[in-house]
Amino acid sequence: MRQSFRFSLRSLFIIVMLAASYFAGWISHRAWNRRNTEQAIIDAMRQVNGPVRVEKAGNLDAIMLKGRKSDVEATQEAIGTIQAAVQQ
Repeated sequence: MRQSFRFSLRSLFIIVMLAASYFAGWISHRAWNRRNTEQAIIDAMRQVNGPVRVEKAGNLDAIMLKGRKSDVEATQEAIGTIQAAVQQ
């Protein structure tokens, strides 16, 4: 006769809590990484203090750079380097 696999409600609760803890930590890490990237970009822009102005730095998806085309392109490359370094 085949015996079915049985588990208690307590073990189900433990499994659910472990999965929830893992995903909460993962989401928290992503938010922390995003804040650090944004702060690194803002700090780098303040240190450069060059011909490029940052119009909005509150959200990385909506950063607006104003200045000469060559300066803006150089700043975009620097931002890409910062993002790559922070994500590693």
